[in-house]
Amino acid sequence: MFNFSAFPNPANEELNIEIAWDEIFEIEIVNTLGETVIKTHNQSNIDLSDLARGIYYIKVFNENHSAIQKLIKE
Repeated sequence: MFNFSAFPNPANEELNIEIAWDEIFEIEIVNTLGETVIKTHNQSNIDLSDLARGIYYIKVFNENHSAIQKLIKE
């Protein structure tokens, strides 16, 4: 099973992502409407300062693995 850590959660300005494997990966932050609001790859620190307060989902994936976690932006 593929897992990742995202902290702090709830987050204010920045989100840190830790992944236990060294493959190339994509990260998407998706709002509750299913719209991708941030998209990046192989990045461990993500700037959330432009996002409105609310609930989002963090999707981390590559061609072999995927995982989703809920994110609360304060």
